[in-house]
Amino acid sequence: MNLQDLHGLPASHPEITYQLAAPAADGPRPTPCLLTGPIPEEFDKWYFGDQWSPAAGLFTVPNLHLAGDATLTWRDFTLTIPQNEVDEKAIFRETATVAGATTQRVIEGQVVLLPGAAYRIYGHWLADFLPRLHILTICGHDIKTLKYLLPTGMPAYAAAWFSLLGIPAENFIHYDITSESCLIESALIPTNLRGHSCANPVFAQAARALAQPIPVPVSSPGAKLYVSRRRWAKPTRRLTNVEAIERIFASHGFDIIFPEALTIAEQITRFRGAKIIAGEYGSALHNAMFAPPGATVLALRGTLPHPWFLQSGICAAMHQNCGYIFGKAETFLGNQVFWVNPDDVQMALEIARKNFFF
Repeated sequence: MNLQDLHGLPASHPEITYQLAAPAADGPRPTPCLLTGPIPEEFDKWYFGDQWSPAAGLFTVPNLHLAGDATLTWRDFTLTIPQNEVDEKAIFRETATVAGATTQRVIEGQVVLLPGAAYRIYGHWLADFLPRLHILTICGHDIKTLKYLLPTGMPAYAAAWFSLLGIPAENFIHYDITSESCLIESALIPTNLRGHSCANPVFAQAARALAQPIPVPVSSPGAKLYVSRRRWAKPTRRLTNVEAIERIFASHGFDIIFPEALTIAEQITRFRGAKIIAGEYGSALHNAMFAPPGATVLALRGTLPHPWFLQSGICAAMHQNCGYIFGKAETFLGNQVFWVNPDDVQMALEIARKNFFF
């Protein structure tokens, strides 16, 4: 397999083009506004050792072959886009799926490759796939008229987002990743607006563009939200004493919300008016990208490295505060479980109140 980072091809192959949309960003990360609980010994290395967000832009690649959701080949190159998590590991994970793609479809004209691996996870839509639409806009495209190549079985919330943004259903071409591969006449590939746990400053523009179709609520801001994962059917991380923790937040005036029960528009509206947002680290907490500058996010998470600290990167781009309440974590049947000490929650809320976070 002849692996080649796509970023290295335009210089030697002018038929592939790249438009820069946002330069790279580097520098010290904002210190978390608070840390309570059993802070991992490796926290400083995990957190402060990751401070770079690569440049973002748009590739145009002719005669591109797509198999699965992340295997891209051009001539004799298998392409990687590390920024989009299309790397050697992702490609090899797809081996079984790609091997079953026995039918090749020819996709005429120009289409956008928007989602990628993990397209069934809502947090990746918020942090990765939907912000790529803003890259297309920066590079002079009208997202409402472009064609998009999408795997079959897209989550319902993806269709809801596209509808909200005014992208009609007839603009989508669907293919079966298990039985079809695609030969694309011209592929538009926007890159992520974040690196690992750091978001590019332009991420804030993308977030505002996504929320723009929803009218700003008339009511004054200042809501306190607790984002619950208690009703989530298949959590890969589970807070074992969730009911006790939610009672504490409720006693401090937080509304306990279940985002999966709300429409996209309702979620944006609720987060737009929030002064402080707390909850278990997960996809729904990334909705804080729609909260105003100056809002505070308190993420409850375990002591294992995963899920890292992208929430801080999003908050930094949005000029928000972000803190962490740690709970001792372990793995059980392949999933992460953690327990948060109620006293650590009370301490975090006391610190937040003293610092006028709410």
